[in-house]
Amino acid sequence: MAALKEAVEVVPYNQITLKKGAKLGVIACGIGYSYAMEAIKWLGLEEKVSVLKIGTPYPLPAKMTEQFLKAVPEILVVEELEPFVEDEVKVVAEDAGIVSKIHGKDVIPARRRAGRTGQAAEALSKLTGVKPPVDFEAQDKLRDETAALLPLRPPTMCAGCPHRLLFTLLILPASSMSVRPALPPCAPAISAATPLALTRLSTPMM
Repeated sequence: MAALKEAVEVVPYNQITLKKGAKLGVIACGIGYSYAMEAIKWLGLEEKVSVLKIGTPYPLPAKMTEQFLKAVPEILVVEELEPFVEDEVKVVAEDAGIVSKIHGKDVIPARRRAGRTGQAAEALSKLTGVKPPVDFEAQDKLRDETAALLPLRPPTMCAGCPHRLLFTLLILPASSMSVRPALPPCAPAISAATPLALTRLSTPMM
């Protein structure tokens, strides 16, 4: 593990971009990185926000993270679902004795899956004072008001998801048994809607 921790400090999947005079830094991984970068562009903060791209959440590149924490006084962590990277960043900060304001799920709720670009933009707006280009609260209100007017659509897996074929292959033999194939955590609603006799769960796919 020690060798692995050293290796992640130099792999190209972890990248640090420091901007001169930046008061805010964004640490992002996975699809959260794409959301964060798009949000930064939306708000015109390309030259005002430093970015640490994390390609190896575990083990986290501790030295690179420490360098980043020392460079900016305030941090926003953008990641999907649970605050895994956020917690690891806080551990690095504590071990190094760095006092930084570290935000994450306090401004981007985990219940909405890490933050779409709009959520990342809202969080950046709160921390920088830059007004977002879109009124996201008005969008959410309009969505809620019009939801009842739209026809219901059965749940489905994302286009291109590699689990689609596997789930189909699992359904075929399971349709004659009292088994429901377990789904990846991104699509529990599909499993609930599957017209199978339900008595137990099979081994999860993820």
